[in-house]
Amino acid sequence: MVVAFAARLVVVAASAVVTSGYLIPDEQQYVAMGQAVVRGVPLDQWYPGYGQSLYDATRTFSASLVLMFDLFGATRLTGQLLAAVVGTAAAGVTVAVASRFLHPPYALAAGLVVAITPSQVLFSAVVLREAHVWLALAVVAWGFVQFASTDWRRLAGGFAIVAAGLLALAFLRQQTMLAAVWALVLAVVFTPRQRWMPRVAAGLAIAAIVPLVGGKGVGGWHLLASAVPQLESVRATLAVGANSAFEPAQAGADAVAAAAATPPAAAAEPAAPA
Repeated sequence: MVVAFAARLVVVAASAVVTSGYLIPDEQQYVAMGQAVVRGVPLDQWYPGYGQSLYDATRTFSASLVLMFDLFGATRLTGQLLAAVVGTAAAGVTVAVASRFLHPPYALAAGLVVAITPSQVLFSAVVLREAHVWLALAVVAWGFVQFASTDWRRLAGGFAIVAAGLLALAFLRQQTMLAAVWALVLAVVFTPRQRWMPRVAAGLAIAAIVPLVGGKGVGGWHLLASAVPQLESVRATLAVGANSAFEPAQAGADAVAAAAATPPAAAAEPAAPA
């Protein structure tokens, strides 16, 4: 954890030297949102039609960011240090999980992977929710280690830890929560056979209830029903301005047909200025 925190502090300091702005564009919206809350500005006034929904959808991250802004000042540096602490905690929990299966040197090595992998360091040294997502997933894994026990007390404690981690994910990134929920159910099926039925029943209960509490229906059905039909249009929207070959099938067919119908001379003429 010392190594993890030191690595993140180096990136925090370097980012202040390299740029006076933001390393990643999405940082700006989270800092501005937190500053708006601290000033008492209604979020739908700060960003009409989107501000409050952004806060609600990322409440695990947003609420902790606002708390830190209240305590230490509403600056980007405060948000970066919050992310660094959370990323460091993810490395520590990783060691706790790995130590259940590996000898101490190898468990520490697993923690060092999280501590110094460049993407882990970068994204937990900027004002983004990624570090919170990773910590929540690590907490779910740690809870499952307890949940897989045959001891009733550890099983109950693991159930509570898993549910808390998944609920945190529900207000961080809902698609990640849904993947983790059903991965949990699959993992429970392969746990030791002693007290297998209560464990499976508890896993199914978590899978049904946590997405419901997160506003995505029993087992995440509402999320699937609303997201799957929109995947093509979402992909096309996110590709606007990118050097990408992906676009809706009909749009691609229309473009091909238009190109085929355009006379070569006309196609070679330069476009009129906007």
